[in-house]
Amino acid sequence: MRITGRLGDSCPNGDDCHRIHDTDGDQVIVQGDTVVDPEVLATLHMPRHESAIMIDRTLIHPAPMDLPTLSAWIDARHTRHLIRVENLRAYAAVSDGGDFRRYLEGEDTPLEGDTWRERLRREAAAGRHRTKVHILAAGGPSDYERYEFEWGFRNNVEAGEEIRILPDRPDLRDVPDFWVIDHEHVVRMTYGADARFVGATAVIGPDAAVYLALAVAVWSAAVPFTAWWDAHPEFHRRVTT
Repeated sequence: MRITGRLGDSCPNGDDCHRIHDTDGDQVIVQGDTVVDPEVLATLHMPRHESAIMIDRTLIHPAPMDLPTLSAWIDARHTRHLIRVENLRAYAAVSDGGDFRRYLEGEDTPLEGDTWRERLRREAAAGRHRTKVHILAAGGPSDYERYEFEWGFRNNVEAGEEIRILPDRPDLRDVPDFWVIDHEHVVRMTYGADARFVGATAVIGPDAAVYLALAVAVWSAAVPFTAWWDAHPEFHRRVTT
């Protein structure tokens, strides 16, 4: 094994530092303070050839997750409750399968055979609650949002997902999309300027508490989607034949 670089350093200009060293192998080397507290060591149940060290939390930078990794990460932790806070006016989602284009062209129904709603029904039956808050900008929904509401949210609610709308909150426009899983785990989504998904990052430490509190606040302030949608027929698409 050979050290090839440094992935993190708590004091770049000093000698007494916590560091994470990269190597030419499949592992990294972590340099920090040796744990000597016998009570702590007893709880770790380590084999004799291992050592426990402590490093600064700021050196931990979770790697961004792609969509398959994110899906597996959420599924592994979602046992009771899941909330998505959604804050974009459009999403360049491959999973649309051309439905957004079909919606804009005036077709009157999404494609049949949607396995996503079958999954929602299975989760609901198993007691795995799935919720969402969509933050809506002042001025009403975009074309994509109207498509998302009419062809997505309406059917998803019927399949067991609980969705709410939080309208006219310009103070929240800079809040990124994020998930909270089982009221404990937080993951933040990143999208590019073209509304395409870039990656997701687990949020740990004090920052996670901010997202946990924000999820509770926006959910409490939002209104049920069905009630909001029924109250705004001006946003419904009129299909002509």
